[in-house]
Amino acid sequence: KRALVPRLGLLDSLRRVSVFVNRESGRASLQFGQEKLKVSARLADIGLAEDIIAVQYEDEEIRIDFNYKYIKDVLSTLEDKNIVMTMYNNESAVLLTPENSEDYLWVIMPLVMLD
Repeated sequence: KRALVPRLGLLDSLRRVSVFVNRESGRASLQFGQEKLKVSARLADIGLAEDIIAVQYEDEEIRIDFNYKYIKDVLSTLEDKNIVMTMYNNESAVLLTPENSEDYLWVIMPLVMLD
């Protein structure tokens, strides 16, 4: 699964929903759907924040939870307009690369809830 994501759009979305991120886990959800990415965070007893941005993604819907700070750190270091996010499933690592360069890559592990 591969998504082309606007770097500044995702960075802005993460900043907006970060108000509702649990400070211990840093958990934010990225839900990829047809041509859209829903960024959300929920803080128990307080509320939920959701933001949707347009992306290029045409695979099956997938939701992955991350510590939002890790993604924010990567996005803040880049200058590219878009990034490519490559993932296998909601429990596997996600590869982030600049759209027009393979010189740099970042691997971010998801947060997985244990039952």
